[in-house]
Amino acid sequence: MKTQHRILCLAVVAVLSLGAAGAPAQDAGGASIKGDLNAARPFWDKGGTAYNAGKYTQAAAHFQKAYELYSHPKFLYAVAQSERMAGNHAKAVTAYQRYLKDHPSPISLAYLNMGESLLKLKRRKEADKAFQTFITVDPSNPQVEQARIAIKTGKPPSEQDKRDPNKVKQAVELTNKGIALYNKQQYQQAGDLFRQGWQQLKMPEFLRNAGLSYERAKLWDKAAQAYQEYAKIPGTSIDAWVFLARCRLELFDFIGAYKAYDQYHKVAPVGAAYRSEAGEFLDSINVSQTPSPEDVKRVREFTNKGIEHYNAGRYKQARKCFQDSGFVLLHRSVYFNMALCEMGLKEWKNALQDFRTYLENGDTGRHAFVHLWAAECLINLKALKEADKHVRRYLELADKEDLPGENTNRKWANDLLAKCR
Repeated sequence: MKTQHRILCLAVVAVLSLGAAGAPAQDAGGASIKGDLNAARPFWDKGGTAYNAGKYTQAAAHFQKAYELYSHPKFLYAVAQSERMAGNHAKAVTAYQRYLKDHPSPISLAYLNMGESLLKLKRRKEADKAFQTFITVDPSNPQVEQARIAIKTGKPPSEQDKRDPNKVKQAVELTNKGIALYNKQQYQQAGDLFRQGWQQLKMPEFLRNAGLSYERAKLWDKAAQAYQEYAKIPGTSIDAWVFLARCRLELFDFIGAYKAYDQYHKVAPVGAAYRSEAGEFLDSINVSQTPSPEDVKRVREFTNKGIEHYNAGRYKQARKCFQDSGFVLLHRSVYFNMALCEMGLKEWKNALQDFRTYLENGDTGRHAFVHLWAAECLINLKALKEADKHVRRYLELADKEDLPGENTNRKWANDLLAKCR
């Protein structure tokens, strides 16, 4: 079961709104998707608006229409959530079951929420089975205790919340404001608002939301701080250690990354979403040979100067700065930065070689989009068949997992395929 790296919230609309910056672009494999995403998108947006306004029956109808126009399982999840919130539990269970059948990597909370509706329908045995599945597939989820209580007492999770209703209302309001900023790509402001929510209400969800927002804003120090605070709170998701490790790598803090990956690896069950990623890193690094603080400082200086030159169109000077940073500490981002400079200089062969060197170190997850850059180089070199292979490799990876920036990159990929014909 792949735990989704997305905004957590007290209201389901946050998950719907931020799963992929709007409507999902493609399923993570499994069921064949049919229809027209562009035709479905207006109904998806209308559904989100209705849900935010508490008009759950209307939201369900809009999401159902979106699903009819584009058969993505995530639309079914939105239908199920809306029907549950509207009290239409039989319809909710049907939608949850279809979603879980069609999606190979479903959101684990679908089992918990389906169990809630099954209890409301007095289908206790089926509800207990759903709760137990939730506990099994996502044991580190902070809501596991609610599932255990539901199995023991038959009390639905929604009736177990002992938090102050006024605090919950404040949290939902702050979360929705943060989502609005996030969806407008105002990531730093969203992160600041979520951080404020944590300081005021002390609800852990705000820390993870802040981390994700700061990460999108490339404010790695702030993101790392938020993830670290979140990860240390008992009962929160262990995935935060992985997100913390990634931020540490962006800061060239290899010891910090090692510690975070090691912490995750110690507690993650076999088959956990990021266990292989953590294991590969731990096996590949020699902590005794990590760079000194002085070297890290020099790398940052060279990199920042390179970015300054690049943004001003001074590609040769930028490439020299990135090369110098690589002489101090050879990190895979050096190849990517140099390749971008070479594209600016129209040195397509050199850029292609650097992109391929980057991809040799792994092309999954957030690295997959580099295939599209390589394809751009190959198209300029008139090597259309090779370009087509890179684009299709990206699409293959996008079909298997939720990739960062998937909506925009999939459009880019389709444009590149058109050029390859």
